[in-house]
Amino acid sequence: MKETHEAILSDDSLYFGKGDISIPSIVQNDNEVNLLDPEDQHRQMQGTPRGLLLVHGWCSGRAWDSSRFNNGETREFQDFDRSRSHFAFAQRIVTQGDNFFSEDWSVIAHSQGGAAATSARAYFNSGLDATTAGCPIQTMGTPYRGTALMNLYFNLGGGFITQILGEIFGFCGPQFDMTSLGSALWRLSIPSSVRNDVYYYRTRHRQPRNFWQRLQFWRWKCDIGSYLIGGSDDGVVPAGSHLSGANNMGLTNSECHTNGMKYDDQRDNNARNEIMDQCSRPPTPAPTPAPPPLTARCHAVEILQSVSQLDVSVDASNSYPGPGASITSYTWKRNGLSLPQTGANIGPFTYYEGDIIPFSLRFDVTVRDSSGAMDTATCFSYPDNWFCGNSNTALCP
Repeated sequence: MKETHEAILSDDSLYFGKGDISIPSIVQNDNEVNLLDPEDQHRQMQGTPRGLLLVHGWCSGRAWDSSRFNNGETREFQDFDRSRSHFAFAQRIVTQGDNFFSEDWSVIAHSQGGAAATSARAYFNSGLDATTAGCPIQTMGTPYRGTALMNLYFNLGGGFITQILGEIFGFCGPQFDMTSLGSALWRLSIPSSVRNDVYYYRTRHRQPRNFWQRLQFWRWKCDIGSYLIGGSDDGVVPAGSHLSGANNMGLTNSECHTNGMKYDDQRDNNARNEIMDQCSRPPTPAPTPAPPPLTARCHAVEILQSVSQLDVSVDASNSYPGPGASITSYTWKRNGLSLPQTGANIGPFTYYEGDIIPFSLRFDVTVRDSSGAMDTATCFSYPDNWFCGNSNTALCP
């Protein structure tokens, strides 16, 4: 059951809602205020009906280049350089998202921000629930199953390894929710209905092509953190960090977790960012088909009245006018010669055995409508072979 975010207490616990389990997390003071830029404060006051919220990760500065997400309104979540539980992180996502957008919003998140956005969808009522975007929550490099780096950082009290990890993480406080155990407990709290709304991307270092390249492992790892993780990873998060029940959007080689590593920053893939941007927006309604333009139609009907008489009528009443117009006139020709008739139906034209007529009769009708548009249709009538029995045998096929 969700709670409104106004009723949630601000503390350092992750409440799972199953068996009253509470997991303590090491975070900085949640009461600290992280002020938005003046421009973003102004935007909050103005309010925008709907849009996209770009979310950074754990202990991070700006994570995304917002200029690359320009298919609609885009705002940037700001809680820079903080270590918070998924739950406390989610509270701030909801608060800022609802301040930025008055109706609904979607999320593209990096690293821990993806798990926090998933928690926001699971625990709080917000505009994130109301979004009609094709992909409500999209994540990149999120440690859904934790990371060995945080296991070490959380459990080691000092020493050389801790110093290395501190340099990797910028000496930001460790966070239990991103350990293997903490993430496992967190996943228990995320219902399948929420997982269905999550679309996650992963990357990893370059893959060796043969045995000899594999021996030179130092050539293709993202950074020193990759040696501590083992296997395939992006330098921080293992490539196998799946969220079961969510939408797996694939694994890309030769991209690392952040800039400054051996390969491209996973957040800088412009082609993928464009795909995520489009999927984060509500689908564009299909345009209402325009009414067809003026179209003339006709057909000829033959009726053999007797052995020596044939009647031919022509109907153009199934013509239709252009958008918002009405048909104003019909102009007829028979075998290239103008006819005096002006209605939608002409005839019958009666022919008797012995009359000299072509093997086929051609009728042209020019239709005009009240918009000034015009169109011409042609139809044919083919008299029966009984005409070939008369004295005009030269006209017969």
